[in-house]
Amino acid sequence: MNTTWWKRFRPINLLIVSLTQLFFIFFVILPRLGSTVLSSRVQFELYLIVLITLCITAGGYIINDIQDIEIDRINKPDNVIKNPGTWIWIYRLLFLFGSFTTLYVSYLHRAWWYLAVYLIAWFSLYAYSARLKCVPLAGNLLVSLFSASVVIAVLAPFFSEISELDESMQKQILRPFSFYFLFAFLLSLIREIVKDMEDYDGDKSRSCNTLAVSLGDEKTKIFVLFFSVIFMASLIAWIALYGSEIPVIYFLYLVMIVLLPMLAVIYNVTSVKGSWSFKKQEYHKISTWLKYIMIAGILALSMEFYIV
Repeated sequence: MNTTWWKRFRPINLLIVSLTQLFFIFFVILPRLGSTVLSSRVQFELYLIVLITLCITAGGYIINDIQDIEIDRINKPDNVIKNPGTWIWIYRLLFLFGSFTTLYVSYLHRAWWYLAVYLIAWFSLYAYSARLKCVPLAGNLLVSLFSASVVIAVLAPFFSEISELDESMQKQILRPFSFYFLFAFLLSLIREIVKDMEDYDGDKSRSCNTLAVSLGDEKTKIFVLFFSVIFMASLIAWIALYGSEIPVIYFLYLVMIVLLPMLAVIYNVTSVKGSWSFKKQEYHKISTWLKYIMIAGILALSMEFYIV
């Protein structure tokens, strides 16, 4: 059965993106900046930024599906777009709606660089779908950077206000942002490489030179292991940096729900052998585990505000 039309927008992913941004707005930014920014106009601008982010994200998914029609005939035959012309128009409408909304936010905030950032983000995702996804590692890095930057979008309007706060209050704001950025970037990068390994057949058939196609299955595993080690080392370094401010229960949560599952991911990646159909299934499972680890990490942020 062909994918239901509304699933093209990846609603679960869009929900995660919006909830993440709203969490940072209401639990990190507004409570700490207080009366400095707590106005209906500022909150309205933030809602619009969330909406703009969703437009960019949904547009990225759609143009990627359009560009991947031939590849998906092999990798995901049930997910092939049957009416690309209609979806191209939907893609254009999302672009126009996001452009006008960004223009309005730029006017409200008197910051015209918002529009430049919007256009760069939009056309970067288009470049990823059209070309960069087939450049070893380049496409993976771009998608991972975008995934990590969704929280920066809601922080950017308040850089000047945050710089005027005392050091303790700045740390309370920057700590969860640094955790999310580090966590999302590295974990997304690992997952993107694993997904390339999963999609090896279709990518190779269309001469899409991903890292997996370029280096082969076994050598690509080295990159997965390398970035997994960096991820765990970075998380441990982050815990050490804020160790005096993190209760033991929070530390144990990160170890049990994030670090130990990552060790399991490393073990399973190195253990994948056999026929390609078996490898494809195993890499899909590993990719799903990585998604669950990412959700667990996001939940860790909400947990922090109840126990810290």
